[in-house]
Amino acid sequence: LAAIAHKLHGVTCYASLPRLQRNILGFQKHLECDGNIPLEKPVQKLNQELTAVKLEVDRYLELMQAEAKSS
Repeated sequence: LAAIAHKLHGVTCYASLPRLQRNILGFQKHLECDGNIPLEKPVQKLNQELTAVKLEVDRYLELMQAEAKSS
């Protein structure tokens, strides 16, 4: 999980996704602190933010398709 979180953190830096980046940093710190702490809440936060990013990308793609059709 730590390796995946590290890669996701790199992606958020490259793609400029500050909210997702903060959530991933929190998740990484959570992993570092104690492996016995339940991950349900941090994973839920990450899922919510990833869903928000996906919805925004979907909206943007729909807008681009609509503009292409009208041109």
